[in-house]
Amino acid sequence: MQKSFGLSIAAHVVVMAIGYVGLPQLRKPPPLVATPVIIEVVTVAEVTNAPPPPPPKAKVTPEPPKVEAPPPPPPPPPKAVAPPPPPPEPEPEPEVAVVAPPPEPKPKPKPKAKPKPVAKPKPRP
Repeated sequence: MQKSFGLSIAAHVVVMAIGYVGLPQLRKPPPLVATPVIIEVVTVAEVTNAPPPPPPKAKVTPEPPKVEAPPPPPPPPPKAVAPPPPPPEPEPEPEVAVVAPPPEPKPKPKPKAKPKPVAKPKPRP
C-alpha cells in the first residue's frame, strides 16, 4: 500500500512538471501586430528659415610665459688643499728564528697480562 502510494505521488509530480515546462512550448505564440504610427506630412519650402549660426568665439591667445632671470651660477668650489704625504712605512722587524721544543719521550708500553686459565666444567654422567 505504501509503495503504490509513493509511486502515485511521484508519477503525479512528473506529469505536473512536464505539463508546466513542456506544454507552453507546444503552443505557437500569438503573432505580433505592428501598431500603427500616426504621422503628419508637411511640405518643406525651398528656402527654410534656419536659425543663424552662433558667432565665432574669439580665440584666446595664451600669454607668453614669463622669462625668469637665470639663477646665479654656483660659487666656485674651494680650492682643494693637497693632502699631506703619507707617513713613511716603518721598516719591518727582522724575523727571529724560533727554536722547536724537544720532542716528548714516548711512553713505554705496559706489559701484557697473561690470561688466567679457565677451568673446564666437568661433564655430568
